[in-house]
Amino acid sequence: RNALEAVQRAGTHFSVQQTSGGRATSLVRRGRSSLVLGPDPLVYVDGARTDGFGSLLEIHAGAIRQIRIYNGMEGTRFFGSGGGNGVIVVLTHHGG
Repeated sequence: RNALEAVQRAGTHFSVQQTSGGRATSLVRRGRSSLVLGPDPLVYVDGARTDGFGSLLEIHAGAIRQIRIYNGMEGTRFFGSGGGNGVIVVLTHHGG
């Protein structure tokens, strides 16, 4: 298990799209998406912005202390216009 699976369980607002082999290919917010920024949410791990959902594949589920998901207006309020498609904040036991 990894953090991507944990995010999918924690928030029904995100959908993990997978290939036929079961490997995750994208994580998108259900509903509307930003035309400028695309459908992907912002992802922060231990306070640092990452390159996207792929970084969640590298975090073992046992290392996660907390996952916080901000959607819509809440994401925009705390993270600016980039948060409009949602924001996933992951805190690990060893990082934060």
